[in-house]
Amino acid sequence: MLVVGGSSRYIGAPALVSLAALRSGVDLAIIAAPEKVAWTKNSFSPDLITIKLPCRDLEPSALSELRNEFKLSTAVVVGPGLGTLAKTRDAVIELTRTLKEAHPNLPALFDADGLKALASERGLLQGMHWVLTPHAREFELLTGVDLPADINGRAQQV
Repeated sequence: MLVVGGSSRYIGAPALVSLAALRSGVDLAIIAAPEKVAWTKNSFSPDLITIKLPCRDLEPSALSELRNEFKLSTAVVVGPGLGTLAKTRDAVIELTRTLKEAHPNLPALFDADGLKALASERGLLQGMHWVLTPHAREFELLTGVDLPADINGRAQQV
């Protein structure tokens, strides 16, 4: 499983996702993160493998490092801890296009900042059998639907 996440501001999220995946039975979890962030992940657990992307925060120029990894992966998670910089949003949109066009059958889960990045490009999600895990605000950004404040009202609306 490949986890694309982490930024200079949010370091731990991709490690938590990868460690949870390993505990639930995934045999190999690889984190693709900006270089300094990836080195930090290596200190979390000897079970975490990292791809050190040549950037401070995810940007389109770093995506070439991931193209071969998509071919080798059985699933991909995009978003935990990426941050919301414009260049990161552009990278997530480009990454999503690559997944949709070149790897449409690769199971993918979009979370957190990955979802926020796609809010402006909702059409990329159409027709894909991907898992989206938005919290209330991310749901609103993705759908344009305002959710009620109470949890029961939210459940009925969703």
